[in-house]
Parts: sequence; structure tokens; C-alpha cells
Amino acid sequence: MKSRLINVLAYGTALAITRVIIIVLSPLLVMWVNEVELARWSVSISLSSMFAAVLGMGLSTAAVRWYYDALPEGRAQMLGMFLSLRLISFVGIGLFVAVVSALAWKPLTGGTLPILPYLPMLIVFGIGESIARFLASVLRLHNQPLKLLLLRLMHALGAGGVVSLTTVVSDIEPFVSFSIAYLLLALPMFFVMVRYVDRPETFFPAEVVPILRFSLPLTLHDLGWWFRGMSLTLVVANFEEGATLSAFFLSMLVLMPFGVLFAGIDQTLAADYYRDRSQGKTPTNARKNYRIAIFASSIIASGCMLLTAPVAHAFFVAQADIIITVCPIVLFGAVFHGAYVVWVKPLIYLKKSGLLLFGTATISITGVSLAAFLGPSYGYIAVAWLSAGMFAGTALFALLAVYFLKDEPLDLFGPISSLSLSGLTLAFVLL
Repeated sequence: MKSRLINVLAYGTALAITRVIIIVLSPLLVMWVNEVELARWSVSISLSSMFAAVLGMGLSTAAVRWYYDALPEGRAQMLGMFLSLRLISFVGIGLFVAVVSALAWKPLTGGTLPILPYLPMLIVFGIGESIARFLASVLRLHNQPLKLLLLRLMHALGAGGVVSLTTVVSDIEPFVSFSIAYLLLALPMFFVMVRYVDRPETFFPAEVVPILRFSLPLTLHDLGWWFRGMSLTLVVANFEEGATLSAFFLSMLVLMPFGVLFAGIDQTLAADYYRDRSQGKTPTNARKNYRIAIFASSIIASGCMLLTAPVAHAFFVAQADIIITVCPIVLFGAVFHGAYVVWVKPLIYLKKSGLLLFGTATISITGVSLAAFLGPSYGYIAVAWLSAGMFAGTALFALLAVYFLKDEPLDLFGPISSLSLSGLTLAFVLL
């Protein structure tokens, strides 16, 4: 149990460190840059999650899922095929993203960012993040949490240090230096991954097509997190002025560490669930570990709700009123995402990525459309509630889909207890 907890903390910290660095950098930039530059940083960071999801193509999740379908002696070649596909995909998907983003640039950015250098830099960041996520899957499958933690710390801290230095001593836009440093520092990760993979003997479409059929819907599924969170900063950018936009962005930043924390929990525990089910066993240990991890995360989220007001008044005086209102609502949505991580497991095991795509896309598009329609009339508070509502809707969809497929949810007690605790805390804070 102790080693399991250490692994969860190591994987969670490794995956969350980049977002933690962004959260630390953002208030520092308030002191270092002007309002226009801060707004550009806010919008570019909000877009970065979208580019990372699209360029990731769901391949990190697919690699973990396919690993246990292969025989033990063929698993290194399986990972080698995934790594080859990962490298090849960067060219095609990069060009696709560049063209589509260029056509939709003005509505996508709210007119805040010039297309150059920001579009190329967003693609550069997305490739760097995709490399880091794939490394996390490979090292998770080989049970190397401390190595992953060390590499990710060097990666994120190095990029953060470059931004701090260049912002203070030069006129380089913060996101430009951040994205370039983030990619360059990710490149050595390939040399680490090569040690854990074998060159595949074959690389035929017959092998790749099922993988892409599974992973591509997961790309849009992963975008659901972005739609429910950081994309809403772009919606607010279309009807609020710069100071309010920056305050709303700072409020939405709390989603980042929780999103990656849940990804770290899932990265640690999902393989146990898939292995047990593939062997016909009841996933008792996975259920217990998910329950403990998700409930512990809800305690952290509830503590953050209670600390929002004193922290905002101490460090963000000008933005305090907005942060105090928006942050607790957004944190409640994050706890729903924790429930979703548990409830979606049977769907991933059954490879029902198409069903996930349908549910995620429907809920996310509806929520963002409502935010764009209601936001100008009801303000950023309505947008915050819609964010939480989208997280709630997605979690409930996953649970109902499991019952529809006549499968068993991994756990009910842990997620419901977590939602009850955070809901009571939210009511206390707001009332």
C-alpha cells in the first residue's frame, strides 16, 4: 500500500508539474509584463491544452490499453510500433492543425493573438507535451515512477527558468520562449524511451488502423477537458475587457493541476484494472485504490475552496472578487472529473471510444455554445457554472453508458462520497 501511494504521488506530480509551473509563472508575469502581454499569455496558455490534446492523438492512452493485449515477449515491439507511429503522426497532424487553426484563428483567439509567432509556437508546445505524455505511458508500463518524476521536473523547471530569464532581461513574449524551451528539453526523452522499446518487425496498416480507430476518437474525447475548462477563457475574451479576462484566466488555472493529478492517478492505476479484467479477475485492488485516491483528491479540492478567499486577498488584490466567486465553482467541476475518471474505465476497457466521443462532443459543444450565448448577458459567473455543469454531465454520461452496456461500474461509493464532500464545501463557501 505504501509503495502504491508513492507511485501515485510520483506519477501525479510528474504529470502535474508543467501545470504547476504555469500557475506559478502566471502571477509572476502580472508583475513583469503589461496588461496586453498578460492577456496574450492567458489566451495562449488556454489554447495550449487544445493543441496538446490534438497533437497527442490519444496515442498515450492507446499504448497502455494495447500493451496488455500483446504477449509478454511482444510488448517491447508493440511499444516500438507506437513510438514509430507517434513520430510519423507529428508531420501529418501538425500540418492539419496548422491549416485548420489558421482558418479559424480570429474566433479561436478572440482577436487577442497575432497568428505569428503564436500559431507555430502552439504547435511546438503541443509536440513537446505529446512527447512527455508518451514517455509517461512507457515508464508507467515499466514501473519507473521516480525516473519519470526526475525527467519531468528537469523538463518543466527548465522551461520555467527560461521564461523567467527571457522575460526579465529581454522583450521576447513569454509563451514564445516557454514553448521553444519546452520542446527542446523534451527531445532527450526519446533517447530514454528507446531503451524500453524494440524495433517492430512489421508496420502494416492492418495493425495501425485498429489503433487509430480507437485513439482518434480519444483525441476529441481528450479535447472535452479543454472545452469544459480553458476554452471558456476564450469565450470570455469575446465579451469582457482585459483585466476581467486575466482574472477569469487565473481562476480557471486551478483546473490544470487537478486535471493532471487525475491523469496521474489514472496513469498509475488503470493498468491494474485492464490487466485484471483481461485475466477475468474482479478488479478489487483497482477499485480500492481508485476510491482512496479520488476521495483524497476531493479533500484537497475542498481545502482549496476554503483557502480561495484568503489567498486571493493576499496575492491577487485586483482580481480577488472574480477569483473568490469563480474558483470554488470550477473546483467543484474538477471533482466531477475525478468521478468520471473512475466511471469511464469500463468503456475504455471495452474500447468504446466512439461512444465516449459522442457523449463528450455533445455535452462539450452544447456547454460552450450556451456559454457563448449566455455569457454576454449573464457574465463570467454563468460561464463558470456551465464549466461545472459540463464536467457533471460528462461524468453522469459515462456512468449511464456503463449501465447501458450492461457492464459494472468500477466504484460508486468513492465518487459519490467525494461529490458530497465537495458539494457541501461549495455551499458553505458561497453562502
